Amino acid sequence: MTIEAAPPTCPNPLASVSIEGVTEGFTDTTYTFTGTIAPADATPPLTYTWDPEPDTGQGTADSSYQWATPGIYTITLTAQNCGGTVSGTHKTAITSMLPLRLYLPLIVRHTDVPDTAERAQDEQEPAALPLACPAGASNVVTDTLIQYQYDYGNRLVAVTTWITVTGGESTNVFSQTEGYRYDAVGRRAGSPDVRYVYAGGRVIEERDPSDAIIATYSIGLTMDRAGQRAFYQVDTLGSIRALADETGNVTERVDYDPFGAPTFNGGGKASAMGNPYLFRATRYDAHIELYVQGGRRRDPRTGRFNQRGAEVLGNPYTFAGNNPVGDAP
Repeated sequence: MTIEAAPPTCPNPLASVSIEGVTEGFTDTTYTFTGTIAPADATPPLTYTWDPEPDTGQGTADSSYQWATPGIYTITLTAQNCGGTVSGTHKTAITSMLPLRLYLPLIVRHTDVPDTAERAQDEQEPAALPLACPAGASNVVTDTLIQYQYDYGNRLVAVTTWITVTGGESTNVFSQTEGYRYDAVGRRAGSPDVRYVYAGGRVIEERDPSDAIIATYSIGLTMDRAGQRAFYQVDTLGSIRALADETGNVTERVDYDPFGAPTFNGGGKASAMGNPYLFRATRYDAHIELYVQGGRRRDPRTGRFNQRGAEVLGNPYTFAGNNPVGDAP
């Protein structure tokens, strides 16, 4: 008599599953995602579960999704057979599908912004970051997406930032929109909380809604803020290298990367004294990390303008002829 061994209960258990699909896309557009298992000949039957619920394809290896609002979205696919359960994730960054034109570097330019650029009506306060995480876990920013919006006059009217924060096993997406408005001659007028007073193209005062003075500037010389006067210490390019008080004591120092990205004493990226004038004495918006130079914004991390201008070296985005310590503007 011959006794044969019983066949294994699961000859080919699942080892992994991955998701293939777009990593960037637009709102109100349908995208297809495909799950790929390993090994490819895993023992059937197989079950597939997509999370969140897809528009089509639940229970199969192919699904489709469409999102109505911008953000960074995470899709999870769980596959199961006789050998157990495996999961895979995929992230997709979704931006607004609006009438736009694309330039290099990648800039979103609206064609439907009103003639008078007002502060974004749908501006929202940034959602608070999670305060509690599982023991031993911490909040980590795992993705950041920034969208710049411009009007017909090439003026920056809004900056929207989305961040994905992972804490323990939870993932959350937070967003904030900062809007900008301009006066009749195209100068930035400030914000709902701050109004700028100009001398030519230079901000010399900041005032609150009640018209009380917040700060005054004598460019290259002094800044008066919160009842304190600070004296600018500049280098040969006119860049602010330090602030000193009336007794001559240095109260703040700042160093720069080659194209002006600032680092303050202590490693900060913004002035603790509220000083906005930095590299080559140009105004710096610390919260969006861009310089205001004339009617354009300049990114010190890339060394380029975000808006087109006169061509230098054949490039309409070039700053200072690619020589930040030279004389070119």
